[in-house]
Amino acid sequence: MKNILLIIAIILPLFAQAQTDKIFAKVEGLGCPFCANGLEKKFKDIEGMKNFVIALETGAMTFTVPASLQLSTKEIADRVSKAGYTLADINIERASGQADRMNNAMTISYKGANGEETATFTVHGNCGMCKTRIEKAAMGVKGVKKATWDAEKQQIDVEYNTKKTKLITIHEAIAAVGHDTDLVRAKDEVYDNLHGCCKYERE
Repeated sequence: MKNILLIIAIILPLFAQAQTDKIFAKVEGLGCPFCANGLEKKFKDIEGMKNFVIALETGAMTFTVPASLQLSTKEIADRVSKAGYTLADINIERASGQADRMNNAMTISYKGANGEETATFTVHGNCGMCKTRIEKAAMGVKGVKKATWDAEKQQIDVEYNTKKTKLITIHEAIAAVGHDTDLVRAKDEVYDNLHGCCKYERE
């Protein structure tokens, strides 16, 4: 019995150590070791973060975190933007085998201490009715100051206050009226109730 307990005591820490998520990101705007150091500081407070590496030549940033943290692509994007850089791509390889991905279809720009922030992200739609519906949904979120959707680009530009709302809340509000974003998919029944001309192709 003691031998079994000893084996378990050895295996459990090794199992826990193996449960890590691997983050691969590409950051634009890094020019020197000082830049890399400033970016790293924005991630140092993440509990259990290890193996942080930045390749200045390519802008590649990699590190690992405990899978239990469930670190999101949005949080990574926020930290990069608050360091003053542009995130081009994120890929998270989950310990579970799943993967989360976000590319430069969404851009976040941090503006300062007052909490103002701008973001551009993908919202699917077709027509003028879609534009009205999407912008109205975004503006209905407390803290959103401006929302402009471009049908050709399939993107929305929003200005909002981070002290009053979160970016994911804006995504959720838009999805709630039937329009998929790059982070939140609208419920099928809501999409099905859209006017015929508003039914965009879904992935």
